[in-house]
Amino acid sequence: MPALSSQGIAKATVINAVSRALSGFLKLFVIILIAKDFGAGLIVDAYMVAKSVPMLFFVVGEATFVTSFLPVFINYRVKEGEKQAWLLADSVFSFLLIFLTAMVAFVVFFAPGLTSVLAPGLPEETLSLGVSLLRMMSPVIVLAGASSMAASIFHSYRNFTVPAVASVLFPLGMIVAIWLLGDAIGIYAIPLGAVAGAIAQAGITIVVLGKTKRWFRPILDFRCPGLVETVMSTVPRLLTLMANRVNIMVDRIFASALGGGYIAALSYADRVVQISVVLFTSAFVNAAMPVLSKSGAASDFDQVRRLFYKMTGCLFLVTIPASVILLLFGQTIINLLLQRGAFDVHAGQLTSCAMMFYGIGLLPFSLTMLLGVFFYALSDSITPMKAAFICFLLNIGLDALLVRVLELGGLALTTSLVAVFSTVFLFWFLNKKIGPLDLRRIVVSLAKVLVAACLMGVVMWGVMVHFEGSNGHPGSLVQFGVVLCLGFVSYAGSCYLLKVNEYLVIVEAVRRRLQSADHR
Repeated sequence: MPALSSQGIAKATVINAVSRALSGFLKLFVIILIAKDFGAGLIVDAYMVAKSVPMLFFVVGEATFVTSFLPVFINYRVKEGEKQAWLLADSVFSFLLIFLTAMVAFVVFFAPGLTSVLAPGLPEETLSLGVSLLRMMSPVIVLAGASSMAASIFHSYRNFTVPAVASVLFPLGMIVAIWLLGDAIGIYAIPLGAVAGAIAQAGITIVVLGKTKRWFRPILDFRCPGLVETVMSTVPRLLTLMANRVNIMVDRIFASALGGGYIAALSYADRVVQISVVLFTSAFVNAAMPVLSKSGAASDFDQVRRLFYKMTGCLFLVTIPASVILLLFGQTIINLLLQRGAFDVHAGQLTSCAMMFYGIGLLPFSLTMLLGVFFYALSDSITPMKAAFICFLLNIGLDALLVRVLELGGLALTTSLVAVFSTVFLFWFLNKKIGPLDLRRIVVSLAKVLVAACLMGVVMWGVMVHFEGSNGHPGSLVQFGVVLCLGFVSYAGSCYLLKVNEYLVIVEAVRRRLQSADHR
C-alpha cells in the first residue's frame, strides 16, 4: 500500500474540513433553533443532560474506531489480504452491534438513575423530562457505532468523501424535526430528529460501502487474532475518551447546582466553541491517521517528527486567531447567533461568559486531540489513558474550587486549564518516546502566529470601535462580517510578512493550483 503523501493528507483534510464545516454549520443552526424556540431554561437543561449519554457513545465510538480498528484493518489488508481483512471486519462489526445493543438496554432501564446522577440539582419534574428524552435518544448509541465502523473502513481505502457527506445527515435530521414538529411536540422533536438523522447517516454509509466494496456479514469469530487485538487496544482508548467526556458531565453536575438554565448556557457555549475549530482538528487528524499509523508501525521516528511539526503548525494557524476572536467578541457572537426568541439577555450573558473562558483553552484542547493520535499511532494507548484519568481528578478539584469564585465561568475555565495540563503532560512523554523534538522550532512557529493573531485582534477592535464608538459592540451581522473580513485580511498579511511556514505552504499550493487551472 503506497504511502499517503503530504498532498494526499492535504486533499483528505480539505474533504473532511469542508464536510465538517457544513456539518458544523448545521449543528450551529440546530443550536440557534433550540435557543430561539426553547431559550436556556429548565427544559433545555433536561435535553442537555439527556443527550450527554448517547453523545458520549457517538463521539467515543467515532474516535475510538477510527484510531483503534483502522490500523489493525490496514495491517490485515497488507499482510493477510483482503479476504482475511474483511472477515476481521465482520467479526468486529458483529461484536460492536451486540455490545452497543446491550448498552442501549442498560441506558433505557437505568435512565432515571443516570439523569439523577448527571444533574442532581434539577427539580424532579425536569429530571422526569430528561428520562423520557434519554430513552428516546438511546438508539443513537447503536447507530453511531455502526456508522463509525463503516467510516473507518472507508478511511482505510482513503475514501473520505462518503463518511464526510453522510455526517451531514445527523444534524440535518434534527433541523428538519425541529422545523416540522417543534410547535406540535416541543422539545421531543429534537431526539426524534437525532434518531432519524443517525439512521440516515448509518444507512447511507453502510449501503454505499456494501455496494462499492462489500457488505458486512453476521460473523463473530472470537478466535480471530485481529478481533482480540482491536478489543484490547480499544479498551484503554475507550477509557481515555470516556474520561474526557465524563469531565463534561461533571461540569454539568456542578452547573445544575447553580440554578435553572446554567446547564443550557454552559452547553451552548461549549457547542459554539467546539464547532468553531475542533471540527477542523478532527478532520485534520482523521486525514493524517493512515500515514501516521504506517510511520509509527515502521518506527520511522524522523517521519513522525516531521508530521508533528507540520500538524502542530497548522493547528497554531487556525486555533490561535479563533481564540483571539472568541476572547474579544464572545458577547457579540452570542448576541448575533442566539439572542432571539426565548433566549433572553441573562442567558446571553451566561453563555458569553462561559465561551470566553472556553476560548482560552482552544489551542491546548486541539493539541491534546492531536497528541493522543500520535501515541495511538505508536501503539501506546496507556500514556493518553494516564493523562485522561489525572485530568479527570484535576477537573473535579478545579470545578469545586473555581465554581465558588467564578460560578459558570469557573467551570469553563477549569476545562481550559485541564487541557493545558494534558497538553504539557502528553508533549513531555511524546518527546521522550520519539526522540528530542525541536522545541525552538515549535516555539518560533507559535510566536509568529501569536503575533499575527494579536495584530489581527488590534485591527478588528479598531474597526469595531469605528462602527460603534467606545462600547465595542457592532450592532449588525453585516458590520461584524466586515470586522471579520478585515481581520482575516490583516492576519493573512501578517502571516506572510512574518513568513509563517504553514501559511506560505498553503499560498504556494493555491498558486500552483491556479497555474495548473490556467494551463488547462
